[in-house]
Amino acid sequence: MPKLSWILRNRCPKCGKGTLFVKPNAYDLRHTAAMHSACESCGEGFAREPGFCYGAAYVSDALTVALWIAVLVARRGGWSLACSRIQEPS
Repeated sequence: MPKLSWILRNRCPKCGKGTLFVKPNAYDLRHTAAMHSACESCGEGFAREPGFCYGAAYVSDALTVALWIAVLVARRGGWSLACSRIQEPS
């Protein structure tokens, strides 16, 4: 379980001693995403590998397709977005 605490405290994933970010203050907006190139303690590199964002892109695309399919199925089933179906109270 120590790796989970290292992740939550923004520590090095290898040794847990070095910090990931240059400024630990999340509200310092100029340096929010500024990371060290390597761990100060063990020297583990923090560079992103090629294809780092492919997983997020696949998940995002899958969720978008699922949402559109759900909307199309709902529309075929008789669900309408027309405002004329809203009735005023009598």
